[in-house]
Amino acid sequence: MELLRTEERILKFLTKNGVGISERRMAKELRLSPSTLTYKLRKLENNKVLLGYRFRADYAKIGLKRTSWVLFSIRHPNIDINEIIGSLLGYPQIHMVLFITGDYDLALKVYGSGVDEITNFVLGIEKEMGNLIESSAIYFVSKRYVFHNKKIEDLNRRIKLNKTDFEILRLRLENPKLKLVEVAKELGLHRNTVGGRWKRLVNEEVVLKKSPVINPENYFEAGTAFKAIVFFKIVPGKILEFADAFSQLDEIHELNQISSSFDLMAIVRTKNLEDFYIFQRKLSTDKKLSKLITNVKSSIIMRSRGHKLNYLSELGWKKFVRKKDQ
Repeated sequence: MELLRTEERILKFLTKNGVGISERRMAKELRLSPSTLTYKLRKLENNKVLLGYRFRADYAKIGLKRTSWVLFSIRHPNIDINEIIGSLLGYPQIHMVLFITGDYDLALKVYGSGVDEITNFVLGIEKEMGNLIESSAIYFVSKRYVFHNKKIEDLNRRIKLNKTDFEILRLRLENPKLKLVEVAKELGLHRNTVGGRWKRLVNEEVVLKKSPVINPENYFEAGTAFKAIVFFKIVPGKILEFADAFSQLDEIHELNQISSSFDLMAIVRTKNLEDFYIFQRKLSTDKKLSKLITNVKSSIIMRSRGHKLNYLSELGWKKFVRKKDQ
């Protein structure tokens, strides 16, 4: 489907902001009439540009307080990279696998409750795949600034959950189409109870936003067809200053402070390679940002695949609910 300019604007807005606000407020921000927006949204859904929606959760808030990016260099002869990616996504701890250019071939986003847990997990993978892995590196995230295009206050604060909270979250992550009244019926609870608990999960930003699932054929119009990992080395003592300014850019999907030879790691999404070049030029010509950067390195993301949203089930509620709350 060829999109009109207004439809592209809507798609880009949804990609960045999600659909957590009312259509009336969305229409106001897009400077459209509510009826026009409603018509356009239904059109995008009916024409399979919008394939559905999914909730984005902050797992650090419920117990997986450590995130790391694990980089693998793979021995290439006679291997099927898709098969390796599929095999890695069989582990519930691995949230996403990226096929990248540069010194490494794969970037894995791994969640865990602590450094030791993640380190032992990665060592286990290396042992199992020893004949394929040539080299590896673990970059632990020490602070998050942007997550799913959303600036966050990374306070490292765990939200108290009980089994009911966990089950409500799990059901809606796995099936976003489920209405709260349907969740209540499945769990044998009153709908007001479920509604109140879900509202708390949203208010506490365990649930960050509801994002659109966009047809890959329309990534270009959404402004996300080109993706890259960008590493930054920053002038000592200036990381926060740079991160605060850099976070304002629309292209930033994720920004983390990491433990490595670089200080920051960003996931950047643009419409195409030309727009990525313009983005890089913006960094070098912006006096406020360029004076803070001492080194920058980019890896193009050739392919990305995420874990199916059933890993909460695989890990189990006891992983997230403290014993005193069980």
